Amino acid sequence: MFKGTINRVEVHPREILRQAVKVNAVSIILVHNHPSGNPEPNLADKIVTEKIANACRLIDIKLFDHFVVTDKKCLSFVQLGLL
Repeated sequence: MFKGTINRVEVHPREILRQAVKVNAVSIILVHNHPSGNPEPNLADKIVTEKIANACRLIDIKLFDHFVVTDKKCLSFVQLGLL
C-alpha cells in the first residue's frame, strides 16, 4: 500500500483501515520488508503497529499479525510477543 525510500516509509493507519473496511475485512495481517537484511522490528515498526492495533480494536477488526520480511528471514510480531 505504501512505498518509501531505502530507509523510511510513511505509513498511515487510517489508509490501512480504510481499505480493510472497504473490503469488509474481519481481520488483517501486516507485512513489510527490511531491505537491510535485519528482520528485527525497530522502534518505528513497534509504534506504528501499536497505532494500527489500537485503531483496529475501535472498529472490531482483528490485527492477526505483523511480519517483517528480508531476503532470508521472516519474523512475526506475535511470535516475538509484541502483539
